[in-house]
Amino acid sequence: QLQGLLSHDNIGISPKFAHAHKMFWIDGWLPIAARSFFDDGITGANAIEFDLLVPFAFETAFTNLQFVAYAAMAQGAGDIVFSTATSSIQTDEARHSQIGHPVLKTMVDLEKISKELEKKI
Repeated sequence: QLQGLLSHDNIGISPKFAHAHKMFWIDGWLPIAARSFFDDGITGANAIEFDLLVPFAFETAFTNLQFVAYAAMAQGAGDIVFSTATSSIQTDEARHSQIGHPVLKTMVDLEKISKELEKKI
């Protein structure tokens, strides 16, 4: 909803912003990948998969890049308030993305420990 709302005001500036409205009804590779990502991540994941997916993949690869771009676009359009708000959100997303790497390391370490214990048994 937020992406549709933000892009709606900018359609008058450039018709390129209509992609936010069209994305859910077209079958390009990006919309299909996005729908699959969220469907698998939210409804098909167990707790461990979700814990790895959200901070490691989603926060690092998607939201950080998106909010940096939003801040830059708003700055270029002269909207200082929105630029500052999205920059603040991006710093919060950057903190969230730092959770994924330790979780992944812990999972790898636990796998090594369990294999060592199996050998001893």
